[in-house]
Amino acid sequence: MKKQGIISIVLAAALSAAFLAGCGKSGASSETSQPKSLPTVSAVETKISSEISESKPESSTESVPESSDESSEESGKESSAEISEESSKESSKESKAESSEESSRESKTESSEESSRESKAESSKESSKEESSEQERSETHSEPVSEVTSQESSKPEQSSKPEQSSKPQSSGQTSKEEKKDIPVSKVNISHSSVTMYEGRKFQLGCYLEPAEATDRRFSWYWSDASVISVDSTGLITALKPGTVKVTAITPAGISAECTVTVKEKPAGGKLTGITVDPSWFDDAVFVGDSVTNALYNYSDNGWLSDADFICSVGMGYHSALWDINAQGNLHPVYYGKKVTTDEAVRLSGRKNVFIMLGMNDLGIYSPEVTVEHMLELCDRILAKSPDVQIYIESITPLIASMDNRSSLNNRNIARYNELAAQACDERGYVFVNVAEVVSDGKGNLKDELCFDPNYMGLHLNYAGCQIWVNYLMSHVA
Repeated sequence: MKKQGIISIVLAAALSAAFLAGCGKSGASSETSQPKSLPTVSAVETKISSEISESKPESSTESVPESSDESSEESGKESSAEISEESSKESSKESKAESSEESSRESKTESSEESSRESKAESSKESSKEESSEQERSETHSEPVSEVTSQESSKPEQSSKPEQSSKPQSSGQTSKEEKKDIPVSKVNISHSSVTMYEGRKFQLGCYLEPAEATDRRFSWYWSDASVISVDSTGLITALKPGTVKVTAITPAGISAECTVTVKEKPAGGKLTGITVDPSWFDDAVFVGDSVTNALYNYSDNGWLSDADFICSVGMGYHSALWDINAQGNLHPVYYGKKVTTDEAVRLSGRKNVFIMLGMNDLGIYSPEVTVEHMLELCDRILAKSPDVQIYIESITPLIASMDNRSSLNNRNIARYNELAAQACDERGYVFVNVAEVVSDGKGNLKDELCFDPNYMGLHLNYAGCQIWVNYLMSHVA
């Protein structure tokens, strides 16, 4: 029993000593291993810091610690702080970039929506302006209003106007105010005086100023209904000899007058059957081409007293309408200056205007178009000289041997003369048929009256011009 106890005690002591020795070894190991573990951790952090430092720009002042454990530890801490700071900065930059991008998207979206709204508003505004402009054009026009009577108005009735569509509320625009009334300030009549022969017609025109006037009504009045009649368009019909005042007047009392003189209807193609003295032509001016220029050359002997002449070789009705600066213009030279025919007539101051043109037109234009040009020239003359009386002289024919060589032929000449006579009846001009006294009865110029039978076959010689003058003296008054 004692031996077993001793053995137990010995075993216990041995185990205790072994336990204590193991504990002491373990504690020493703890003291020496702890410092060795720190550089290992520091080395890992330094490696990371070094990699970050190598990736930074050369201008950076940060450096990697070389040897000290404490420096390595501090470096590791600073590197961790720098990594965290860099990460924070990058995160902040990305956050700001994303925020800026989102803000930009929102701004662009708002701007786009605003632009769209403004575009729609502008489009709505332009559309309304165009509708308003179109309506205003339909309400007021600058065309002559001679067709308007005292009971009618060229302005559409209020009930017939198209309703203007209101603009969208989103545009922020209000509907356009109705146009204010613009009163008539002046009435113009196309002629201040007209001389007619009984049974003939003449068209007066009336024009109101300004062109934008809203109420464009007017009425025609005349002092003696037994002398003339006037319809709603201003067309005058001469009924019997006499003198009448014709007035165009607006409801506001603005007016203009024209004096209409009606003469007795001429018999047998003559105006009165009275032969005038050459001095009658002191107040006359002759407009023409080379045919009339021949009359001028022969009139030095006093045939037509002090008549004036406006001639240009090659001129026609159409070329007389050209601009004064047109290349190759054929306008006459009057007192040393090239002027248009209508201006030359005005400068002459003569009251009786004789026109013989058309020979050069028929080589290019039809008789119908030539008459249109004739009337346009007459309108221009009357616009500058409203008090003149216009005499349209017929075109004289060609000799038979020169006929049918071009569109300038006796057939077209006869057609023109027919249309010109009709136009004169309608306009109140006097048609003087010189052709009838120089032709051979078959529509040809008499050979013995031709100046150039072997060249053009249309100009009159001395004998032909003398017959022409005698005919004028008995067919103008």
